[in-house]
Amino acid sequence: MNTRKPIPFEAAFDPSSGDYISIYSPPVGFCSCVDCENQFRSTDSQGIDRLSYAEALSTAEASEISISYAKDIRKDLQYLRDQVACHGNTIISRWKKRSREKRAAALLKAFPKIFPQQWSGPIINYDYANVTWRKAREFREALLLPYLNLEVLRDDALKFLGLLYNRTKFDPEDWVSFDSHQTRTSWATGGFRTDFAECCIVFYGLNYGEVVPWNSDQAHRWDIIGFPRGRLVLEAQHFIMQFLRKIVEDLLDGVDRVGLSDKWIELGNSGFRRSFGAETWSAFSNQAYSAPVFDVDRLVSISQARLAESEDHLWLLQTDPAYFQMFIKNETQGRIFKENDPEIWNRNVALNAWVEPVGKMQTWRWVVQEVERMRAQYLKFRDSIHVGERLPSKFEFAIASLELLLINLLLHRTKSLGMLLPRMIAFQDLYKHDYSQRDQVRITIDLKKTRSTREMFYKDPLHWCLEQMSTDPENPKMFDAAMLFGFLDDWLGKDTTSVKDKCRLDQRLLSDLSDLAANHELLAVVRQHRPVCKPTSIEEARAKGADRQAWRGMQTGDEKYKQSKQDWEALAAQLKAVLDLPFPKGKHDRAWLESADQVRQNLKNFWTKAREMHRKALEHSKLYTEEDKQQELATMSFDSTIEHLAVLKAERDAILAPKARTKPDELVSDDAGTGWNIGPAMKLPSTSLLSAPKSKTKTRPEVSTSNADVAEAPKTPVIEKTKIPPLAIIQVKPESMRVLTRMFPCTPEEYSGKPVDWRSFVGAMEDAGFPAAQSGGSAVTFTKEGEGRIVFHKPHPVAKIEQTVLQSWGKRMGKWFKWERETFVCGSAGVS
Repeated sequence: MNTRKPIPFEAAFDPSSGDYISIYSPPVGFCSCVDCENQFRSTDSQGIDRLSYAEALSTAEASEISISYAKDIRKDLQYLRDQVACHGNTIISRWKKRSREKRAAALLKAFPKIFPQQWSGPIINYDYANVTWRKAREFREALLLPYLNLEVLRDDALKFLGLLYNRTKFDPEDWVSFDSHQTRTSWATGGFRTDFAECCIVFYGLNYGEVVPWNSDQAHRWDIIGFPRGRLVLEAQHFIMQFLRKIVEDLLDGVDRVGLSDKWIELGNSGFRRSFGAETWSAFSNQAYSAPVFDVDRLVSISQARLAESEDHLWLLQTDPAYFQMFIKNETQGRIFKENDPEIWNRNVALNAWVEPVGKMQTWRWVVQEVERMRAQYLKFRDSIHVGERLPSKFEFAIASLELLLINLLLHRTKSLGMLLPRMIAFQDLYKHDYSQRDQVRITIDLKKTRSTREMFYKDPLHWCLEQMSTDPENPKMFDAAMLFGFLDDWLGKDTTSVKDKCRLDQRLLSDLSDLAANHELLAVVRQHRPVCKPTSIEEARAKGADRQAWRGMQTGDEKYKQSKQDWEALAAQLKAVLDLPFPKGKHDRAWLESADQVRQNLKNFWTKAREMHRKALEHSKLYTEEDKQQELATMSFDSTIEHLAVLKAERDAILAPKARTKPDELVSDDAGTGWNIGPAMKLPSTSLLSAPKSKTKTRPEVSTSNADVAEAPKTPVIEKTKIPPLAIIQVKPESMRVLTRMFPCTPEEYSGKPVDWRSFVGAMEDAGFPAAQSGGSAVTFTKEGEGRIVFHKPHPVAKIEQTVLQSWGKRMGKWFKWERETFVCGSAGVS
């Protein structure tokens, strides 16, 4: 092996030190792409003092370092696996029983330089506490493992157990993507002392940790990583294994008998749930304590749940006047809606009520279709996918296209967040609003009121966090998105955060943050895949994906259709009519029905006008197919579906003629628009791309008997429905019964009932078979194994669910899971 040290390519003068910096050439084949520059520093970047190499090592020296790390990692991992297999229950019991002080002592003994607080870690201190880059390098281990801190591991016993569980369950090569991502910011900003060597480190298989020459194809797949960056990954894995081993050795001190590990296995299978009725932590903002592997089923379930939520939102906006009125009220709180020109106000509100919800559903539909296409290719070729080998071309393009779509949607959502903040009451005073131009509002930051970024972090952490979230998510020098969402969750949950501060986050903002978090999470899962795919360009994706909605929808050059002033005025008038007449409350009698009919008719008029305007815009589009247009218009026609008309007819019958019953397929909307006449009906085609409950997906593709490419997803994918009896009975506890039946009110007292406590709702849902997990922002995902998942948003700032919201959730559970009031009976939990 070569023992000769590399020779500098040239030298650059460093004015700060008065010395010359040695600059080393990257290996032959190094290009200026992101992947290459994340493994070796370019010759241009090395001219900056903090980005220069500290030392040049021979290949033999580099090999000795990396093999030593790999050997220790395997040794410590085997020790930890043996201990959790033999003493898992003891580890759980002893760690949980320790006081916070004793846990802190053990953590400090294993990691003396661990940072004391969660959000005063090395990266933030490096930027905001006036710490020089030379001083920051003294905290190398903390920069390698920025998620480790005394506060979290001391206060939350399950976090250490989750860390130990997942680090021992999965191999080091499964953690390469995560561990390399954790070093991204400090690599880009020069936080690490790095050495140069003309070789790469292998990160898969039996040769894990060995050094090899540069190979462009393998480096772009991250099968091998250039020594300067690869050493950081090995060093991080070496340190975390040592850290865990020291604590386990301390916990098992004096234990000489083999014990049991059934509770250890059960804890891992439960997702480290704290107690009955509690949400498990978010897998995205707690990646260090969760499984690190690429999970195609997780991609499918997350994207489908988001599509279902956006579809349900549109459905409720069209069919539930009380929900629509509540939504518009929440949307129009900011000054911009009160000080603006009335014409612009009307247009902005109409956009929020129609264009934005339709656009959100459209983008989630694109994601579902691209995920399904990638999944089909993955199932077809997965036996041919191995780390260290080239990816099958069709699968590689499918996952690269999905990644590109998610990146573009992420950029759009971060930009939208930045535009949303000035519209929020809580932040509007930090911006100047210029109404001098009739057709638009110019918004700029008020420099007299907006603090510097550093001051903002300490004095207004919420605004700091939101501003960071609205920056370029692909910039490695910016804060990691998972860290920012963890920061937000922690800030919201702290007792020291005042209710007044929490009130600055309204439901609209939280909803957008939840979509942003889901987008980030999907992208993070895609990037867990190894080998890493070759990136595709947007031009290539458009050329090859012209048959798919996402790439037709993202085409440029299509002229924008401008609605006429008369159309906007007409729509505004319809909107005003809906808002001026509140949906009635109280006893459901004839008077209530007459008032409800009028409000529903006003809402129907609004959506009829919105559909007319949207149809004009679609007809003007040159890129949408006729099928695209019909599908999009169908998502704006829920108020005309046979299912909705059946519900209205049943409600009318219950009030006017309780004994009379009419079958749903006998309903049709009449010419007058009341929607309750009896006669032959024509069902609209379903627009849903998914259904819950859904059947279990096969893990192997069907054998094809034709030459057709079975991996190509259909133009309108539909997930097969599982037939479940409409009156499947679920036995729940009495306290759960009281909550769940409130989702389907039938008495005046229930319709006007007091808000339901969020924790009681989560407990009732778990009792009914739907445990909860945090999903980012206000979103909480409730999942029933084998049937599907649904997303509800935790109320904010007070965790109480208003009856209108609870009732809308009941409608969604009825739509996807066939729930109704009669579904529940008192008894032990579980389906009978």
